[in-house]
Parts: sequence; C-alpha cells; structure tokens
Amino acid sequence: MQTKQQLLIQLLRNGEGERLDYKQTISNFSKIARTIAAFANTSGGIILIGVTDRRLIVHIDVEEEKYMINKAASEYCDPPVPTRFEELPDFESETIVLAVHVLESTIAPHAVITESKAPGWYIRIGDKSIEIEEEAMALMMKRKSAAQANYLETYEQLLIVHLKNHDKVNLKSFIKLCQITRIQAQASIAKLALNGIIKVHDMGNEDFYSL
Repeated sequence: MQTKQQLLIQLLRNGEGERLDYKQTISNFSKIARTIAAFANTSGGIILIGVTDRRLIVHIDVEEEKYMINKAASEYCDPPVPTRFEELPDFESETIVLAVHVLESTIAPHAVITESKAPGWYIRIGDKSIEIEEEAMALMMKRKSAAQANYLETYEQLLIVHLKNHDKVNLKSFIKLCQITRIQAQASIAKLALNGIIKVHDMGNEDFYSL
C-alpha cells in the first residue's frame, strides 16, 4: 500500500495538470472556488496546498487552509462541492502538505458565486481553470458521455483540418472560419481539449489552440 509520504513524492513528481493544482496558500475564497468548481465540472482532481509553482514545500496553517477550502466549496460554489482532506507529511521539511480531493461531480455543473459579478462557470483544461459561458457549459455537459465525446461535429472536423495546415487559431478565428456561435465554439474547444485532440495555450489576454 502506498504511504502518504510516497503519495506526496508522486504528486510533486507529476507536476500540475488537468487533475492536479499546486497552491502555496489560500488567500481568496472566490479564486480557489474556481479551481474547485473546475475540477468538479471536469474530471475531478487534487489541490495540493503548501507547494509553490516550483514544487517547493512551504509551511502552512493546516486548519486555516481547511477553513478556507470548506467556505469556498460550500458558500462560493453553487451547488456546493464536497471535498476530502488528506494531510501528507514531508519528513525533510518537518511540515504538512494538505491534499484536497475533489471528485468529478454527478450533479454538475457548479457555478462560482461572487458578490461583485454574475456567477461564473469553469472547467479544467491542462493546468488551468478556464471560464466559459453558461450556455457553453450546458452544451458541454450534454456531450460529456463517452459516446458523445467520440462524435465530432462538422465544424469541429473543419477546425482540425484547419489546424493541420496552420500552427494555431484563436476563438474569434474559429467562429469566423466555421460560421458558428460563440457558445458552440467554446463548447467545442472544451470538448476537443478535454479529449486531448487539441492543446490550449495561454497568451495572457487571449488563448489560442493547436494540435
């Protein structure tokens, strides 16, 4: 049986991705709620608290981190997202890393609630929690079964052909190329990325996509 120390070593070796996110500490309820909701809306995952982006372990207040996660998952996610905590000891630094387990939700989608703006909808693509519009989220959920995931719309096939002849495309270009709505484009990008057909590249103000 794998020990907790071995699990920590494995998670640090794996690096951030679709099902793993590192957080040095939690300081903002709505921001961590985005990650929680994105995992629940996609394939589940683990948030590792007490780890920097460079995979360095830092000291945390475990009980304070649990409080932040519980509040974010129950009050900033709608419907609330169940989480499970696991304390992973690091003997070298003599501290604890907190693993927050988020399962793929059976009642998704989950929105992120804030006081300043309308609810947001997030999915996990690669190592990022990406916001999409509510209609695109609903459309993606309808296509989430394995049978539907293997089916490509005509405009999705056109995008793949286009990317075989061009290095990249952004959302606006995809919409113009295929003459589809923004909602259809977002849902298709999410489906293709989650199934490993295309890659999403973060360029700051705008993402672009490639094979």
